[in-house]
Amino acid sequence: MQKSAAVLEIINDETAKIMLHKHKRCFDCGFCSKHMHPGSILEAANPVNAKEGETVDVNVKKQLTGAELTFTFILPVMAFFFGLFLGGAFFIADEIQGYVAVTVAFASLAAAIMAGMTYKKNNPPVYKATIVKIVKSEEARL
Repeated sequence: MQKSAAVLEIINDETAKIMLHKHKRCFDCGFCSKHMHPGSILEAANPVNAKEGETVDVNVKKQLTGAELTFTFILPVMAFFFGLFLGGAFFIADEIQGYVAVTVAFASLAAAIMAGMTYKKNNPPVYKATIVKIVKSEEARL
């Protein structure tokens, strides 16, 4: 997602601290992530050598961490198949073995999804911001 931002300070040659503005087509719809709302301050890569006080366009991407990948995708799939195996291995009665296996599989899938939701609630996402271009300096706008 491309957003507009103001450069607050230059940290080093490659990094700047920026404050996000409303994006160009913002209608206050609430679609923006609660962590990336206008007024958010974050560090961004500065390959265009923007100076302090300039308005810039910033490309913001959400990074998928290993833990988020595990809790969101891998754990539910593994829980489902482990539930199938567990339900089929411990319940040997032929008539209900399939029903029990599927029930245990979906119960373990639901537990894994709840664990993933709890993880996402307690750990905010990680965003990577890169300054794409300099729009104009703040002084020229005044």
